[in-house]
Amino acid sequence: MHSPSIHRFTAPLLARLHSVEHDRDRNVVVVTLAVGKYVPRTKLRVGLVQRHGPPPAPAFRVPRQKGSLVTIEIPKPVEGPAEVSLSYEGLGELSSMSVEVMPRLRSWTRLKAISLIDPGLAQLRNDVSAKTADLHERGVSVLLELLGFAAVWWSAKLRQPAGSASGQHAQDITAFSRMDDLCLVVECKTDWTKDSKINTLVGRANAMAEHLNDGSGSKPRVRAVLAMSRPRHETPPAILENLRANGAGLLTLDDANELLDMMARGLTEKEVLARFEKVFDTRGMGTMEVKL
Repeated sequence: MHSPSIHRFTAPLLARLHSVEHDRDRNVVVVTLAVGKYVPRTKLRVGLVQRHGPPPAPAFRVPRQKGSLVTIEIPKPVEGPAEVSLSYEGLGELSSMSVEVMPRLRSWTRLKAISLIDPGLAQLRNDVSAKTADLHERGVSVLLELLGFAAVWWSAKLRQPAGSASGQHAQDITAFSRMDDLCLVVECKTDWTKDSKINTLVGRANAMAEHLNDGSGSKPRVRAVLAMSRPRHETPPAILENLRANGAGLLTLDDANELLDMMARGLTEKEVLARFEKVFDTRGMGTMEVKL
């Protein structure tokens, strides 16, 4: 029995692109077609054109699959915008869709090295959620190091440097970007603190800014960060308001876990740092560009 012939005006209704997405974990473009019952699939072709990539590869044939939805995977696309088209032999293009091919996932060397000591980052995840001050401070310090900051942590349980005796300069962690153009003054807390503690943190950040911007060298940005081992949704509104008023950031348990998840998955440093920038977005304060 012969299939009915397809008119050029009815073909798009019987065969079209249903969805197109980039599977980043496997680096393939997954194309789903909606194909009518009487459309000869041997006549259909799927093509991928990338604006910044190699010349278009030969069009892919549509496989024989049961059902009206057919899936095709196009391997090894290159990063950047792309156009997927569905055509029918003798009729030309039936439909097209755009897709953004994201950067390939790659393992982080720093994360891989730490995982030899801490398999699955189990201890690090415990640390960033710890109720013990020393463990939480260590977790935040290691997280900042993995992000690319040079972090200096003075444990309160060990002998302290002379400058911290008065408490005026006794922040838990001081972290610097690779170019030394950003300095983070970090206070770690395992429970929600009073406003007076935030004021102390901001005062320490201001003192650091004055110390670094004395005219003898570069003038790095200095930002205060409150690191909490509690979820963000538990943050008291008064704390958020105080942080926003003082231009300080808030690094919560949610932020730490999401940053670790992104690094473990292999997202790019640019994407991970873009997520870290949201630490400074305490409900409308706006993000801060972080360049390492």
